[in-house]
Amino acid sequence: MASPTAAANAYSSLARMMEAAGNAGKSSQTGADATGPSFGALLKDTLSSVMDAGRKSDAQTVQMATGK
Repeated sequence: MASPTAAANAYSSLARMMEAAGNAGKSSQTGADATGPSFGALLKDTLSSVMDAGRKSDAQTVQMATGK
């Protein structure tokens, strides 16, 4: 089972990636090219979903380990 420190480091890394991805598409999308979500926005949403699933999984693992 992963330690709480490893999980915290993973979430921290994902948060940094999400921040970088959110800033990635801002300067290149202008005028007629801005027809839909940018790649950075899609990446940010996807990573957010993965982080949420990871948090839920970790919570379930802790509950199982403690017998709840």
